[in-house]
Amino acid sequence: MDAMEMNISAYGHMRDHLESKHSGEWVVFHCEKFAGTYKTHREAAEDADRRFGNGPYLIAQVGSKWTGESVREVRAKAAKWLAEAGGSDPDAKYIPRRRSEPQN
Repeated sequence: MDAMEMNISAYGHMRDHLESKHSGEWVVFHCEKFAGTYKTHREAAEDADRRFGNGPYLIAQVGSKWTGESVREVRAKAAKWLAEAGGSDPDAKYIPRRRSEPQN
């Protein structure tokens, strides 16, 4: 996974907490770490640029449709990678254990 996907994954780990405490606010994640919450996208972008330069960093609105879809996509990609590496994901319906195993 690339740096942005890792930031999205970090958001996913905190998603329930963020949605219960900061719904509608904006968050920044950098290097897989939560960097803060902001009232507006502009405040988040200005602070992220000041602190982290050109990034990469994630700026996302807590509870938005895009954020939820991105977390699901990253989790699916991680589950596929884990399966290809010989592991498993207990929440997945079916993940092949090895590359040679047939895909249903």
